[in-house]
Amino acid sequence: MREIVVTVAKVLASDLNNPERAGTDIVFRERAAVLLQDLLPVLDWLGTHRAFPLNVDTIRGAFEWTWLCSLAELHVVLLQDRGSGAWKELCTMLDVPEPLLAPLQRYVSEMTRAAIAGSQSTADGTEPERLHRFATMYFMHGFTRLRCNIAHWVH
Repeated sequence: MREIVVTVAKVLASDLNNPERAGTDIVFRERAAVLLQDLLPVLDWLGTHRAFPLNVDTIRGAFEWTWLCSLAELHVVLLQDRGSGAWKELCTMLDVPEPLLAPLQRYVSEMTRAAIAGSQSTADGTEPERLHRFATMYFMHGFTRLRCNIAHWVH
């Protein structure tokens, strides 16, 4: 696995395992751990096979609901413009190995089912995204540390 992916994994996992930062909501912490475990191998594959630019910003963007849904449902890899925040298509991944993509598809599906089970409307897609944000909030401190401490190394 590429060094940047390993570094990100270590920093983000340390926050999940840190009792001071872990929080009390074990359901979302477990979802965050699953997402981390499932997403990083895909990013490593993209960096190797699609020249996906692996840096703190692109890896952080990959944790966004829009990016995950685009990849899981459409097999489209997105990049986010740093200035405008708009998403643009980088490539289509029809040849991604199914064992890499299937866990992300399950994650998106489970977040959507969780929203339905909670009797929340998913018609506009905002409820699954809101639940996803509860999971990814566990990574906010880690991404801030990464950006401050090693951004110069990965750019």
